[in-house]
Amino acid sequence: MQNTPNYKLNKPEGNDYAKIESLNENADIIDEELKRISKAIGNGSAGNDILSRLDTLEKRVGNLNNLETTEKANLVAAINEVRKSAINAWQKGDYNDTSITNLGNHTAKRCFHINGTEWAGTTNVEICWIRIPVATFSGIIKVTYSSFWNVADASGGAVVVYQVGRYGNNAVQLNSQVIESISPNFAQTYSIRPLNTPEGFIDIGINKAPTGKGFMEITVEIQGIAVNPSKSMFEALEQATLHFADRGSPTADGYPWTPQKSEVDFKQTYVAIDKSTSGGYPDPNTILDSAFITNHANAMSPGESNKFYFIDQIFYGKIGSNHARSQFARSYAGPNADFKSRHYHPNEGWSPWTPSMQQLFQSVSNGKAVVNQAVTDMGIYTAPDAPFATTANNIRLLSTTKKGTGNYFYEGAQTVFRVTGLDFTPKVITFRTRPTTDRFWGSYNADFTTSEFQVTANGASHGNVFSVFYGGFEVRVAHPTVNSGAMFDWFVSK
Repeated sequence: MQNTPNYKLNKPEGNDYAKIESLNENADIIDEELKRISKAIGNGSAGNDILSRLDTLEKRVGNLNNLETTEKANLVAAINEVRKSAINAWQKGDYNDTSITNLGNHTAKRCFHINGTEWAGTTNVEICWIRIPVATFSGIIKVTYSSFWNVADASGGAVVVYQVGRYGNNAVQLNSQVIESISPNFAQTYSIRPLNTPEGFIDIGINKAPTGKGFMEITVEIQGIAVNPSKSMFEALEQATLHFADRGSPTADGYPWTPQKSEVDFKQTYVAIDKSTSGGYPDPNTILDSAFITNHANAMSPGESNKFYFIDQIFYGKIGSNHARSQFARSYAGPNADFKSRHYHPNEGWSPWTPSMQQLFQSVSNGKAVVNQAVTDMGIYTAPDAPFATTANNIRLLSTTKKGTGNYFYEGAQTVFRVTGLDFTPKVITFRTRPTTDRFWGSYNADFTTSEFQVTANGASHGNVFSVFYGGFEVRVAHPTVNSGAMFDWFVSK
């Protein structure tokens, strides 16, 4: 038995017996293939089968059999033209006369040209804005402006970056603007406007001064996601429109405005140039570099010599201007970092260098030692280098006088007066007993003598043994008492 080459149907030969199984196998194969073909061709009701697609094509193009030869040729030529334009539009490095570039579903770039005639005139402030039709959008929009000086000297341009998070028509979650770069001349004539978000749109705007009316090129690069309705960034920029409006006044929107400046913190790392020559290092009074190294005498503070500093300058107006400027000096080497500053004005000359950090530290340290010694002299020992917190606490402990009461007692044929618990060594002491049959009085003054404690008992002087120490004093009077345990008052002073 043989088989057909394509579907392997059974082909009995002359000497073969007819078998029901072989016929059934052929029937199954034929049935399966016919079903597959019928499903692919369809009957025109499925919408995506071959008959439906041919029907749609015929409706759009027409019956090709009924087209004249000229119409067929025009159709082919049109298709080829579109194909050629598409290829040119993406040909890298070739001019293709396109103003919009598709960089993927979420990134696109478009250029808008203003030849100058779109502006109304040179009387009032005017606004130009690009309206991008997106409702819900999250992403970054970068706008580059360049101008020309054919009417006003607005040479240069600006680069602005907007961070946008807008959900729905009114819920704006993020709307920040950073001017990365802007030329001074451009900033005199034009002013970047904040991003505006009217319902269903994002507006990118710029104000023009009355004196300006010139050529401008605006490139918008957008990267992000737009939904509700969903659209690619190419579609968003393709549908964007350019608008102009007269603001109705030569002073509208705060004109003449303060020229805008770059808002980027470049965190510049200055390169301090070694410009030393055989004559030494540069004079900071005259050099106009932004940063340099020097050990020149004019870089020294009083008491310094041959010390190297990095010095950077901030200029008024523009870098290198011999006008007002400030200098900041940082130490080049050594165990301790140092910093100081000064400024220059043409009418005043150079100010003295401010005291350096190390000089200030030393001055504070010296002052601390003097104060701590004074606290020690007042009776509270404080180390010369004690922290300020310790000094403050010890000052709070200072007191020039204290007073109190005690109980005197009789011991070893002596009447004893004892006081303890003071936080200093007293220099002046007085005490007396409360009114009883005893009449004891005592006084001591270290400024007069430290070897005598005068005590009277019942009007007569009596000898005594005494000691004055840090924390108090004790006096033992050689006179009996009949009121042991009675009270006495005392007063002491530093």
